[in-house]
This record gives sequence, structure tokens and C-alpha cells, in this order.
Amino acid sequence: MNKANKFDKYLRSFFIEFLPNERNLSSNTIKSYRDAFKLFFRYMKEVKKISPTKISLDDINSKNLLDYLNWLEINRKISVRTRNQRLSAFKSFVSFLQYQEPTLLVDIKKIILISQKKDVQVEISWLTIEQVTEILKQPDQRKEKGIRDAALLGLLYSGALRVQELIELTWNNLRLDDSPITVTVHGKGNKYRSIPLTESIKEILLNYRTIATEESIVFYNSQKRMLTRKGISYVLDKYVKMAKKDINQFSYKGKITCHTFRHSKASHMLQVGIPLVYIRDFLGHKSVTTTEIYAKLNYATKFDAVNKIDLEISYSMKSGWKEDNELISWLESI
Repeated sequence: MNKANKFDKYLRSFFIEFLPNERNLSSNTIKSYRDAFKLFFRYMKEVKKISPTKISLDDINSKNLLDYLNWLEINRKISVRTRNQRLSAFKSFVSFLQYQEPTLLVDIKKIILISQKKDVQVEISWLTIEQVTEILKQPDQRKEKGIRDAALLGLLYSGALRVQELIELTWNNLRLDDSPITVTVHGKGNKYRSIPLTESIKEILLNYRTIATEESIVFYNSQKRMLTRKGISYVLDKYVKMAKKDINQFSYKGKITCHTFRHSKASHMLQVGIPLVYIRDFLGHKSVTTTEIYAKLNYATKFDAVNKIDLEISYSMKSGWKEDNELISWLESI
């Protein structure tokens, strides 16, 4: 078997057997890895002039990979985070490959030693409770689509769901008769978590359930198909624009996305004193270190808190200074 055929064989085994069975990765992660290789094939064809069918094990080397990553950043304008995700896909592949082709160990080690690029940490932005409330009240619940959109946005915020978790939600994932009511989602790392919901969202979901015609998926489009990321973003954008018209001072830096709702929910939980460990479990974070980013609230909130403490201290202080002639005489003698 030549090296091109070997590459095809190992790549198929990597995606069909190793990732889902041995690594137990989620379908979304596997899709991300697939996209990394699809772009690599495009790079090899357009830049290196090597057809995907001609790519061999020898082409999976550190130089080609670094050139590919630079091409992604310069030509595809990808973020550092996405670049690191593409690199992780190839590191996972060569880690699998080292047990199949030990003779390639030197090249494999060079790839594994490629460092991830340091990403600039941007402070988390979030909406105030008033801003979220204004967005959530925009859907017209006298209409069927308004009822659906109210349930969609309300659940997105109330459960701090990732957009993919919302897309894949089925009615079996919702326990509307329990107390408290819960939603079970399939999150990152192929892990499930159960999230308690409030009574207010329960009423909205029960109302939506009475008009929903699909027995399985919760949120669907006019063609009775599962909503896409683009479709959910469209719904959110629509009501954000309406809310901004109603509030003149609706100031927010950047675009309001589904993840903005997730950030906002986490920040609001932190503000009312919910411990980080609980917020970690609520969000489905692997480590509380990830959740700690929400402790960095915006400067206005920090200033208000510090100013409040400062005022309390200043009002509680009483002047205890009396002129000390002996001390003054000693200072003057120095």
C-alpha cells in the first residue's frame, strides 16, 4: 500500500472509529476536525498544487502545517482561537497516527511540539437585566410565531444555553411537570447536564407547547425543520432592533449574539451572590477557572460597588483628631 492510500485509510479510521468511539467526542467537535482537514485539502490544492487524492503521509509534516495555519490567518482571516482549534485537530490525528506508523515518530513529534498561539483575552461583555428584559418582552405573543420566539429567547437566557444546545433540543429534554422544572442538554465534551428553570419560563414554554406541531424538536422553521444557527441569530437580531427602538439609551459595544445572553445570565447570577462553583455547573464548564472570567464585571459595576463601600466607610467614620502640641514640637525639632 502506497503512502497516499495509507493516508486515506488512516484518515477514515480516525474519523469513523477513533474520534467517536475511543475519544468519545461530540458530533460538533468531529465536524470541527473535519472542517480543519477540508481546509487543509483546499490549501494543498491551491497553494501547493497537490490534489487531495495525491496527499500522502509525507505531506503531513510540521512545515506544511505551519504554512497552512499562516494561510488560514492571512487569507481566510480566521481568529487566533480558530487557528488553535485547527491545530488541535491535526495534533489529535498525528497522536493517533504514531501508533499506526512508528517510523513517522520524528515528524509527528515536531507537529505535537507546535505551540498554540496566544490569544488576546477580551473582557466579557454582557447586557443589563433591564436590557435583557426589554428584548424578551418584544415578541408579540398574540401570534404563533411570537409565542415560539418568546419561548426561544426566554429559554436561551434562562438556561444560559449554547446555540447548538438550543438547536438540538427535543421535548423529551424538557421536564415541565417537575418542580423545579428542568432542561437537559447535550453540551461540549459529549456531556449532559440538567439545568433548573424558573416558573416564568415554564409558563411561556407550556403556552408554546400547546401550539407546537412537531413532536420531537422544540424549535423549528416554517418548513418544519430544525432551526439553524443563522435562523436563531435572525430571530435574536429582529428583537434586538425592536428593543433598541424602544430604549433610547440601549448602549452596548459590539453585536448582541446568542452567546451574549449566556454571558449575561452568568454575570447576573454572579451579581446576586450565586457561588462560582454553582455557575460552573449551570454553564457546563469543565473547570471553575473558565467560569472565573465572569468575575471580571464591567467597570461601571466595579466602580459602583467600590463607591458604595467608600461612602459607607466615610459616613461611619468620626473625627478623632486632637491637636497634639507635644507631637508638633517634636516634629519641628527634627
